[in-house]
Amino acid sequence: MLNNINRDELKSFLSDIETKTNYLSEDFKRKLKNGSVMFTPSSLMIRKEVSAGGKVNLLEEQTKKVQGINSFDGDMLNKNRIFIGTHVVVKYAAEASGSNPSTLDYTTNLPKGLKSSNLKTVQGKRILTTLPIAAINDAAFTDELYFNLGNPIFFQDETLTEVEIEFPSTVDLAPGAGNSSYIEVSYLGFIAVV
Repeated sequence: MLNNINRDELKSFLSDIETKTNYLSEDFKRKLKNGSVMFTPSSLMIRKEVSAGGKVNLLEEQTKKVQGINSFDGDMLNKNRIFIGTHVVVKYAAEASGSNPSTLDYTTNLPKGLKSSNLKTVQGKRILTTLPIAAINDAAFTDELYFNLGNPIFFQDETLTEVEIEFPSTVDLAPGAGNSSYIEVSYLGFIAVV
């Protein structure tokens, strides 16, 4: 899945961002130019208990990085932690209310209400993705398993990040009596290591 992107393409992608924007810190730019930035296959993941209806930010109230729940640094990435996303997946579990999201098996088929929603990823004022979850879900039934974003997306360091599920206003995920809905969103790509 990640084999189609090489290190030179990643450096070129970040160099292009450097010349067209102000998104990279001076420290990171210097390290990129002197060749001390390495790229490691990685992922960013968030899991959360949710209620359907309207807009739900999965990173809201996330104050720290927690193994198995949130691999962001709270609701952003720490200084010089740059991520380039190439793929994304959305997974679902219907389990007892109040369960620990890190202990659940996210293999339940997505309910219709979730499939009719959008995944929106925002950093500051930049919209990184607005994707129909139904299209993302279709990739789960291919050899890829993850939805290919087509063009890489750039997660900037030290910038407020929102990972939102935009539900139709009348949707119900119907997790069953005594259960709640849990959602996992994972971005697959490369972390820039300095």
